[in-house]
Amino acid sequence: MERYITFIKNNETGEEFISMRRAMAGAHDNVVKQEALKYSLPRFTVHTTYTDIELRDILETLDRWTGTSVMKDMNRLESRIEAIPQLIHKLSS
Repeated sequence: MERYITFIKNNETGEEFISMRRAMAGAHDNVVKQEALKYSLPRFTVHTTYTDIELRDILETLDRWTGTSVMKDMNRLESRIEAIPQLIHKLSS
């Protein structure tokens, strides 16, 4: 099982947010379909989904190729991603 992070836009407010779910490795298409059912058009647009490992790799590549300190923010990003399930639990209680 992998953790998938899906990027979604609320077309009414313009707000962009993420949704997380666990799924089997290689299940990107299925995750996007499931999120599109939950966050359906026309109110929402589901952009794309990545595993947490893929996001980490993207940030490492940006750091390597641009010479910027993208990785300095990685710990903050990881702690925010890890905090999301707890926040969702609090909001749904």
